[in-house]
Amino acid sequence: MRTLTIKREKSFVGSLATMKVYLEDQLSPELTLNGIPCRKLGTLKNGEEQSFLIADNAARLLVAADKISASYTSTCIQLPEGTENLQYTGKNRFNLLRGNPFRFDGAEEIQSDHKKMNVTGLYVLIAAILVGALLGYRLVSAAFSKEEDKVFQKDGIQITLTDAFSESDETGDFLYAFGSKKAAVLISREDYAEAEDFPLEEYAELLAESAPVTPKPEVQKENGLIYLQYTVEVEGKNTCYFVPVYQTKGAFWIVNFACRDVLYEKLRPSFEKWASSVTFP
Repeated sequence: MRTLTIKREKSFVGSLATMKVYLEDQLSPELTLNGIPCRKLGTLKNGEEQSFLIADNAARLLVAADKISASYTSTCIQLPEGTENLQYTGKNRFNLLRGNPFRFDGAEEIQSDHKKMNVTGLYVLIAAILVGALLGYRLVSAAFSKEEDKVFQKDGIQITLTDAFSESDETGDFLYAFGSKKAAVLISREDYAEAEDFPLEEYAELLAESAPVTPKPEVQKENGLIYLQYTVEVEGKNTCYFVPVYQTKGAFWIVNFACRDVLYEKLRPSFEKWASSVTFP
């Protein structure tokens, strides 16, 4: 037997999330993650170091936010066969669509289709909300004139959308989700230590670097908003994102406004209007 030590370096990215550590186990698996039979070794909190007793055989090591979202939030490396103790470090990194996953420092990850993982995460989070978004311009145009403003309040957050929206229980890694037949609104929060001086624009730049597109979107400032906008292909169809970011004491907030590309030009002014209405506790 040997000792595996993992240190999760402290970072405000995903600071409240507890990461789960899993080890491949072909003989007595507890569950299967990404097609790998494995068992749970333990957990890693922000800034925590843990040691685990493992066998000498080669095995794959996975770190994920949870088993439900492991298909698009997990990171996997290969542990070599041997008797020497192993030690790794890492921390959670910005990646908007993969739930800010834990990434190992200097360890080669087992290759996976990250684009597919990004798309999987995106699709899980918004596919149900956007069903019917391509009903056609005539039907959509008619629906615009019938919609009235509606204020949604949730845990101190307030946003004015329209009465075509309803709150969704399918939030994935987001805190709150609202959807209509035309668009989805997804709200997330990223906490950080209040003592840290981290400007909102720098945070937006980090988000831009994590966007699953090339070239990376530019951070834009307009009408009091700091935001990104980009397009991602999902299941052969393009989904457009308008993503303003906000800052309160000890937290950043990301509000994703999403719709199919054929509707974006019509909805873009509404996205900006709705984004300007958001208030946080």
